[in-house]
Amino acid sequence: KQYVDVENLADYIILEHYVANADWPHKNWYATRKREPGAGFKFYVWDSEYTLNNPNANLLGVNNSNTPAFLYNAARQNAEFRMMFADRVHKQLFNDGPLQPDKNIARYRALADQIEPAIRAESARWGDNGATRKGNTFFTYEGNWIPARDNVLNGFFPARHNTAISQFRSAGLYPNTNAPTLLINGRKQFGSDVFAGAQLSLTGSDGVTYFTLDGSDPRLVGGDVNPDAFEYESEKIPLLESTQVKARVRADD
Repeated sequence: KQYVDVENLADYIILEHYVANADWPHKNWYATRKREPGAGFKFYVWDSEYTLNNPNANLLGVNNSNTPAFLYNAARQNAEFRMMFADRVHKQLFNDGPLQPDKNIARYRALADQIEPAIRAESARWGDNGATRKGNTFFTYEGNWIPARDNVLNGFFPARHNTAISQFRSAGLYPNTNAPTLLINGRKQFGSDVFAGAQLSLTGSDGVTYFTLDGSDPRLVGGDVNPDAFEYESEKIPLLESTQVKARVRADD
């Protein structure tokens, strides 16, 4: 942890795996750190055109020497890293996470719409047949760009999500036990303001649910229950002041 930002490493591996980068990790990555005590290396996605193609790809076994994959493979032998990794999977892929399929589709569609006029112009530049020349090969707007775009929007993103979650679980990087769902007055809400006295309830998971109201983790390092955590049964919890709620399920998995 003195030399690697482990949460960034987890997020980086999650993303490269999720987009199914076929030209990584043997190359196409960057890392930087501030030269000060405790500032760990952070890793960055780069040169990733071989992505968003195979929704069944599994990159979780990567272990290339002298790459972030080597660090990840070593770190995943540690139970606490695997727990943290699972937390990051939950943050990125569930609820309002940035890798939810609808959010992926919206981002990709916005970028595709932005560059589409240039693609049309480049295609038209090479003749009335609407083809773009690359060497001796012609790429058409209708015949190549539209199918490629729609394959990502309608094929890769809808199929990839559940497959990636299943792969994380099979690799021991995400539990089979579902996390608790936090409900405010019976409805899902992730952050933002609520009326004083709003009723919090926890639902949707097997096992014993523990929660805290002070922002601390209900789980201590090593797996014991935080003594400041409460065991949730079925009561509704009134929220009378600004607080950060954290909840976990403890179950044999």
